[in-house]
Amino acid sequence: MLLFAATLACAQVSTANVSGEVEDTSGARLPSVAIKLLNLQTGNENAATTDAAGAFLIPGVLPGLYSMQVQRDGFAAVHLTGLSLSVGESRQFLIKLRLSTVEQTVEV
Repeated sequence: MLLFAATLACAQVSTANVSGEVEDTSGARLPSVAIKLLNLQTGNENAATTDAAGAFLIPGVLPGLYSMQVQRDGFAAVHLTGLSLSVGESRQFLIKLRLSTVEQTVEV
């Protein structure tokens, strides 16, 4: 039993967590939003999708410099860059998406 406790005490966290919520400009939470987290140093990508409450979680992210893309059909994509994540850090985001404008040309 004592050996088990010593093993737990030596365990170290070597990653970060990224979480948050996505809403529209009226404050309504948005489900099914694609979140992509790109490590700018290695090119590795982590992805998540918001749940029915508009929440997302990307656990176990390696420390480094990241960009984040947030996208859903019908809304303008949001790009965040220069996000620095450290060991043991838990970063939370509240992201607001605007409706996208669609231009259509009709020739007669």
